[in-house]
Amino acid sequence: MDESNIHADRSWVVGIDAGGTRIRARLADAAGGPALGEGAGGPGNALTVAPAALARHPR
Repeated sequence: MDESNIHADRSWVVGIDAGGTRIRARLADAAGGPALGEGAGGPGNALTVAPAALARHPR
């Protein structure tokens, strides 16, 4: 993420897709424009994934 684009006087939007196989998240300026950052991780659906798998942090 390019931290030079982040300012405290702006509003931000975070979109999260937490599914059974992975989590994806994106950060954007609430006023519009392209995503400023994104990330992904392991499974995140607490209704379909065992607690041990939710707590595991792959490296």
